[in-house]
Amino acid sequence: MTNLLYVVGKYIMSTDDGLVWGLQGIFEEEVDAVNGCIESTYFVGPMPKNTLVPDEPIEWPGVYYPKLESKKEVDYNRYSSKEKKKEDG
Repeated sequence: MTNLLYVVGKYIMSTDDGLVWGLQGIFEEEVDAVNGCIESTYFVGPMPKNTLVPDEPIEWPGVYYPKLESKKEVDYNRYSSKEKKKEDG
């Protein structure tokens, strides 16, 4: 079993504070997430299970728009496990 889930989102607009997007689905298999991207504004973002994302805004590692670009390499060093956060806190 993989340690990743794949978020499908839809880009809505850009603001001074960042992007506005809508959640379209969450999948266990990347191929299912890609198949869920029915428009060019839909993206796939890999998310490790049981992790917290940083509090500050970051560029989502590995996010891509399947109808517009190829899959990107993912650097999960920007994420931390819940266990590590609990130990530090």
